[in-house]
Amino acid sequence: MPAPNTGPVRLLGRRVALQNAVWTINLDHIEDDHGLRVRDYLTLSPRKTDRADRLTGVTVVPFSEDRVVLLRTYRHALERHFWEAARGFIDPGEDPRDAALRELSEETGLICRPENLLALGHAAPESSTIAGRCALFAAIDCRPGAARDAGEIGLGAPQALETSEVRRMLDRFEFEDATTEIALRRYFAREGTGVSERPPS
Repeated sequence: MPAPNTGPVRLLGRRVALQNAVWTINLDHIEDDHGLRVRDYLTLSPRKTDRADRLTGVTVVPFSEDRVVLLRTYRHALERHFWEAARGFIDPGEDPRDAALRELSEETGLICRPENLLALGHAAPESSTIAGRCALFAAIDCRPGAARDAGEIGLGAPQALETSEVRRMLDRFEFEDATTEIALRRYFAREGTGVSERPPS
């Protein structure tokens, strides 16, 4: 039998450990309904936000000529490459749809008509630590037309993959980036072309 839900954890105190242009690292003193306390619970808060719903980022999967355009990006923290969709932060005052179209252009050089941007819900990339949620989108019928900004360290060049190959990659559990995986699976489920549930051989 599942344990009953507990009430919200209370924040008893907070120290800012470090800030840079993008993140604030907090050390929180927290307590639950049963009196369990944790000191120095680490949380990350994106600094570029003014939204009460904690939507701080977007992930957008572009489709162009029946292909999925993904990035093979090197992530320093894990010292390896990952397949990822275009993604980034929502600027203060920016609508998530506008942020998705902007990140799409900046990271892939592709453009998409606003009416071809399909909302795929939200995801929490790391709900125990990151105080932010991500809006997910698919961008349909994308075409070249924007100047790509390759100024992000580790950002790979866009690669157009056959949709059938992306489905096989999902079947083989090759995607490790959470928001990319969720966005792809939601898109294929919505389109009725979901991946199989077979484990990889």
